[in-house]
Parts: sequence; structure tokens; C-alpha cells
Amino acid sequence: MKNEIRILCVEDVPADVVMLNHALRLGGLRFRSKRVDTKAAFMHELEHHPPDVILSDHGLPSFDGFTALAIAKSRCPEVPFIFVTSGLGEEMTISTFENGATDYVLKKDLSKLAPAVERALREAEERAVLKQKAEQLRESEQRYRRLIEFCPDAFFVQCDGQIVFANLSAGRLLGVENVEQITGRPVKEIVHPDSWPELDKRFNQLLENGTTFFWRKIEKGNIQSLNQAGATFPFFEEKFVRQDGSLVEVEVAATPLTYQNRQAIQIIVRNITERKRTEEALQKSEERYRRLVERSPEAILVIHANDEIAFANPAATKLLGVENEADLTGQSAEKFFRPDPWDVIVSRVRRLRSGQPFTPFLEQQLLRVDGVPVDVELSSAPTVYLGKPAVQVIAHDISERKKNLEKLHRSEDMKALILETALDAIISVDHEGKIQEWNPAAQKIFGYKRAEAVGQLMDQLIIPPAMWEVYHDGLTHYLMTGVGSLIGRPIELTLKRKDGSEFRAEIGISRILTEDPPRCTALIRDITERKQAETFLRQSEERLRLLVENVKDYAIYMLDPEGKIVTWNTGAEQVEGYRAEEIIGKHLSTFFTPEDVRRNVPQEALKRAENEGRALNEGWRVRKDGSCFWSQGIITALHDEDGKLRGFSKIAHDVTKQKKAEEKIHQLNEQLEQRVRARTAQLEAANNELEAFSYSISHDLRAPLRHIAGYVEILQSEAADKLDAQAREHLQTVADSAKNLGELIDALLAFSRMGRAEMRQERVRLSILVEEARRELRRDCDGRDIDWQIAKLPEVRGDPIMLRQVIINLLSNALKYTRKCKRARIEIGATDSESEVTFFIRDNGIGFDMKYANKLFGVFQRLHNGNEFEGIGIGLANVRRIIHRHGGRAWAEGEPDGGATFYFTIPKLKKKEGI
Repeated sequence: MKNEIRILCVEDVPADVVMLNHALRLGGLRFRSKRVDTKAAFMHELEHHPPDVILSDHGLPSFDGFTALAIAKSRCPEVPFIFVTSGLGEEMTISTFENGATDYVLKKDLSKLAPAVERALREAEERAVLKQKAEQLRESEQRYRRLIEFCPDAFFVQCDGQIVFANLSAGRLLGVENVEQITGRPVKEIVHPDSWPELDKRFNQLLENGTTFFWRKIEKGNIQSLNQAGATFPFFEEKFVRQDGSLVEVEVAATPLTYQNRQAIQIIVRNITERKRTEEALQKSEERYRRLVERSPEAILVIHANDEIAFANPAATKLLGVENEADLTGQSAEKFFRPDPWDVIVSRVRRLRSGQPFTPFLEQQLLRVDGVPVDVELSSAPTVYLGKPAVQVIAHDISERKKNLEKLHRSEDMKALILETALDAIISVDHEGKIQEWNPAAQKIFGYKRAEAVGQLMDQLIIPPAMWEVYHDGLTHYLMTGVGSLIGRPIELTLKRKDGSEFRAEIGISRILTEDPPRCTALIRDITERKQAETFLRQSEERLRLLVENVKDYAIYMLDPEGKIVTWNTGAEQVEGYRAEEIIGKHLSTFFTPEDVRRNVPQEALKRAENEGRALNEGWRVRKDGSCFWSQGIITALHDEDGKLRGFSKIAHDVTKQKKAEEKIHQLNEQLEQRVRARTAQLEAANNELEAFSYSISHDLRAPLRHIAGYVEILQSEAADKLDAQAREHLQTVADSAKNLGELIDALLAFSRMGRAEMRQERVRLSILVEEARRELRRDCDGRDIDWQIAKLPEVRGDPIMLRQVIINLLSNALKYTRKCKRARIEIGATDSESEVTFFIRDNGIGFDMKYANKLFGVFQRLHNGNEFEGIGIGLANVRRIIHRHGGRAWAEGEPDGGATFYFTIPKLKKKEGI
């Protein structure tokens, strides 16, 4: 920086320039300054006496600060331009920096002016150095272009989403003759739509977290590796679109770089189409083999040369009694064989490894993990598994086959047992009609002992005389041909007992095909009790039918599984208007409005009832005459014992009168809400007028107060030694009063602006706002023992600047009122409810009496002595105003010397808003 700098001041008030010069000298700067207040004088100084820095007020009677800024940026853009003004609102501050101002300093805080000037001059020198480095980077880009032009991989350079460079390999990849055909096109056009979202996300992350980071390192010359964090992302597979519309499988990687003095992304694309085809063919082959092995009903084991099991399919894990393959792999195969045949197995395996052919099946016993033996047939063959020679062993479980053989040996015993224990009569008859077998159940049903029945003609013993002729003809035909109308299906007929009484029975006749001459067996069941139960059921169903038919106010009917009507009661005819013969066979949708039918409401109701058991159904329905009524009903799914859907029952009731009454109540509620909104609008208008008045009064007081403060400061610094002690004390009192009044005015202005400022709704992370507030208040924490307890805080939607002010005000209060605590504790947390997020800040400070809680959030309302705890009583008022503007609530709880807790809520966001 120069020993002496030249400063050009754009200011219409000479006294303000005096204060500026004074502040700069106090800051240790050596300078010469020139004041101008017209456009012509400003442009003359720029042309004949170029300044090192420009200080400008915001508004002049004949000249505007933004106009001076535009002229300076046009004629001497490298010269720092700093606004020194009375006050800037939030929007004006943003506009200041958007138009290119270097910085701004408020006249009420000129102690910051000298540091701001030094910082601006230092940054101007740094920009000059960066400009030189940018030229060096342009030369580096030319060398980079020549290097990658003939690279076998496709290279693209993207700036602002557009392709600004592509090498020859990129042209071949996309099927274009000249790379100029793709330069200038958006990168999105060459990427398949399915791949673009993920690729665009990675590019954005690279721009946000990588490119700027990497580009700044290049500027400073300390980038060490393209692989360091923030400098690249590795290859991953995506799909690109060629010029002819065909797809090409590629691997994509990207790194940040500067291109023509702009931040850019270098995209490296490698064609992997052939590799993918090879991998896909290999994968299909492996998948076919895997499915064959996995689905094989036979147990398959692969055993390596060290006798360890290397693979087992699901059938093998099931056979050996383990849960999964991992329980077998690595185990010695010997433990699953009995000791005696293991030597035989080993010798066979060794012969296989030496190249001998496939070994045929051999019966052996394997041992499950629980020690239980299992009979199998074993076969083995040499194979290669995971690049190592191995033996594939196939084991076929023959346990069931052996069990069946044992069952066959016991069949005669089982036959006798069945005959003895069967509840139905089992009677065997030979080709002559004589009884050969008569079990105990037959004795119980008919009254004849076995000795009395065996050898007797069946017709004379149990067939009533009236059925003899039919029985003889049918039995003779069946025994001779094996064909009969009563064979293989149960029938009902009348039989007689020993005492001559007759009863209804169900009989099934089957032929024993293995015997010659032929013989048949009859299973006879006494169905007397079942017939009585059927009669009772018919009577019960008739009573239920009469009950349903006589219900007049409710429609009760049945539907088949497709939703077609199968029954119809009198109440349904009265409610719906259809007679039974008009409606049976038609679909449930007949009663729904055309709009509901188009929206598939009837089918959805049936589907919901099928899935959930029942479905409540309410809405407008249409009668036969076209009139509409409001129906409330329920559809119930009907299933049989096996769970199969057999149909639905529907009960409906006309509640049109109740519906109209509800609509009338809703209309009255709407009218009440309109009156509330109108009253709210009136209150808001009155509040706006009050805010405008406060703003006007506060603004008119600032100009004379600023001059008082400025001249008092000059007198204190330049004439203090000429005044006696009492005069200096009076002068300090004036300064303190002016400062206090200034703070009051600023607070009043801020409070007024807060009610009128436009809110910016966006996602806000409360944890970040808390950390920013702690950094801003770190001076209040210096030298203190503070226990910070900060819980995990959620995201909300709101104005980040306003919410930041809320956090700062509440944390400032907590720090202030815990100042006397030996160890302060400040707890910050939040709780979730269904509709809102509640944030709280709790401290162990001096607290307050709850009977004064209603004063806490009022303007200029304070509960503690101003000499003991500084403040002007506007902070909590701002907190409540900001939270109210967000639709939330603010309140506090506390007790004297027991600490305080301040709460505020933010309404919870809907899912479609993203949180």
C-alpha cells in the first residue's frame, strides 16, 4: 500500500467530510482527500486526479451515490468504492453490493472506516495479482487442448451446462463427423434421460464443493493432486445418446478446471459397450448355471482338494440341517459321513481328481449337523471351482423311498387298524355279492356281529326289499365290466338295520383292481344327524330371509365376487327405487353417479372391502327415477372356510336430511370466518399506520443527533485538554445520552422495518443459525464458564435473516442474565408435534416473576434495572413480531433466581414443500 493515498469524497455536507478525515487519521492512515458534490466535479477528478479509493454518501441533492458508483466502475473499475452513509436498509444493502460497491460503513460507526479502506486497497492489489494468474491459466488451457485432442477417451469441457470443447474421440463416441456439431449444445442433450438426474446432481456437487475449492487452490498455486477431496469424482457407469439416437454404455468421471478464465468441468467418457456385452453374456451364463444349481432338488456339494466344502446349494443345506450355505463352506466333508464308508469315499474322490470318469450313484449314509443319519445315493464328478480343481458331489435323498418300503411292510397291520378304528362302516363284497369284511363300525350301525354278517348276501342283510332289483342289476353289471353309475362318487340311499328299521345313509363304492375275480368295498356313513342339521339350517335361513325382507329403512342385499347384485330386500326397493326383477344381475355401479363411475369409486370400494374385510361407503347415489340421495353404508366381504371370496353384503341407509343439516352448519362457519378475516384486516391496517408513524418520527431525529455525536467526538479528541473536569463530564454526558438516544432510534427503526420487511420463505437449518449467533456473541462469552447444551435441531421454512435475529436476541438475553452465575448453563433444543416445531432456549440466570410475563414482549418494557443489565427493551418485542409474521407463537416461563425459558414455534411444513 502507498505511503500516502488519495481519497475522493462524494459528499454534500462539509461537516461530514471533517468527521471522515478525523476517523481516517485516528485509524493511522496518511492521505489527501478531495470533496466533490456534483457529477461534473466527480468526473473531472477521475480524469485528472485518479484516486486510490472513493468514499461516497448514498444520496446527494444534485448527485446520486449509485450514479457515482456506475461511473467509477466504467472509468476506473479497479478503484475501491465505499459507501459512507447514515443508514442502509436490508434491500439497499443488497443493492449496494449487487451494483459493485466494495463495502459500506455507517456514519454512526466511523471507527470501522479506516479498516474498511485498508481492506479494500489490499483486495485491489490481490485482484491485480489474480488477473496475471488468469492469463497464465489461459496459456495452460492451450497446452491442455493440444494434449487431449488425440486422447483415445472422449473429453468434454462444460461451462454453464454447455459443451465448450470436445476432442475427436468425443465426436466418434457420439457419431458426428465434426466436433463442432456438438460444441455449444447442452450437456443434457447427449445424456440419456434416465442417467441425467444423477449425473446433473454430481456436476452440481462438483461445482458447489469441488470446482470453487479447486479453482481457488489453482489461483493460489497450491493444488497438489487431482485426487484430493473436492477435486474430482471417480468413474461410474451411465448411458449417453449418440447423434442417431442410439444408446452407448459409458464410464464417466469429472474434474474441475478453469477454461478461458471461467470455472468449468472436464468430463472424461470411456466407451464400455463391448465390455458390457461381454459381462452381460458371462452374467447370463452364470445366472443360468446358478438357477440350475439353486433350484435343483438334489443336494450339490463342491469339495476342494483339502476335503473342505467350497459350495453347497439350498437343497444341500436343507439335507444336512443347516440354515444357509455359510454354515457349510469351509467345513471338512468328513464330518458329514459315517466313519466306516469315509475311506471308500476318499478313494473315489482321489480317483476323480486323477482324471477318472464320472462315478455312478452309490447308496451311503450322511450325517446331519445334529447327528441324525440320512440315507442318500451319492454320485461325483471332477470340476473346477473358483479356479481350483475340485469334485462335485450330488446326493439324492432316498429316505422317503426307504420309509415307503417300511410302510408297505406294515400295510396289512395298518389295514386291520383302519378297519378297527374307522367311524364309517367298511364292507367288502365278492363277485357273488357275499360279505367278506365287516368292521366294528358296521356292527354298530347295522346291529349284526361280524360272525353273523361275513358270508351273507349283502342285499338280504342291509338292502330294503324295495331296492333289491335295482341293487342286483347294478352290482352284476359293475362286477362284470368295472363300470357303474354309482362308482367313485358318494350317493344317498335308504338302508335297513337288523331290527328292521330304515335310515338314510351315504355310501361310496370302489373296486379293488388288483384282485381277480373282482371285489368291491363300500364305505357307509349314517347321515341321520346331518339330515336333521340340514333341515334346521333351512329353517334358520328362512327366518333370516323373512327378517331381511321386512326391514324397510335399510337396503340390504348381496353381491357376487364381481359386484353384481344377487339378492334384494324390500328396504332396498324403497331406498333405491328398483324392484328385484329390475336390478338383480346388474352391477353395484348402477347406483353411483357418472362422475364416481369414471373415477372407479365402486370398484375401489369392493377392492378395499376384499382387502380389509369391510369398507365404509358414503356419497351421493342415484335412484331409478334419477333423483339423488346421500347414502351411508358398509360393504362386507364374505369368505368361505378356505378364505376364498364368495361375494359381498351391502347395507345402505338414506341420510340426505342429516347431510343437508351438516352443509348448513358448514355455511354458517364460513360466514363466521369471513367476519374474522375482515376484522383482522382492519387491525392490520391500523398497525401499519402506527408503524409508519414510528418510522417517520425516528428518521427525522437521526440527522441532528448524528451531528451532535460527531461534534462531541471532535471536541473530546481535539479540545479536551482546554476544558475543565466538570465541562468534560458534561460533554461525556451529552455523548452518552446521544449514543443512548441513537440506539433507541435505531431499535425503533428496526422494529418498524421488521413489520414492513418482505419475508423470504426458504429452508432454514436452525443449527446453523445457532452457530452463527454464537460466533457473533463470542465477545460476551470471553472469560466466562458457560455450559452449552445444544440438541439436534430440525429444519424449518422461513426468512433466514429474521430467524437469525430471533436467535441472536434470545441468546444475547441468556448470556446477559446469566452473567452473575459462577457457571452459566444455556440449553438449546426443539420438539416436534404434528403441526409445528417448538424451539426453546433455557438458562439458569436471574429469571423473572411470572406475574410480569405479559410485559416481556412489549416495546421498551424491561423487568430489570438498566444500570445493572444494559438494554433498551426492544429485543423481545422484535422476537414476537418476527415469530408472529411466521405464523408462530412466542412466550416465556421463569421464576426469580431460578432461570428462564423462552419458547417460539414455527408451523410445520407440508410434505410437498420438501421438509
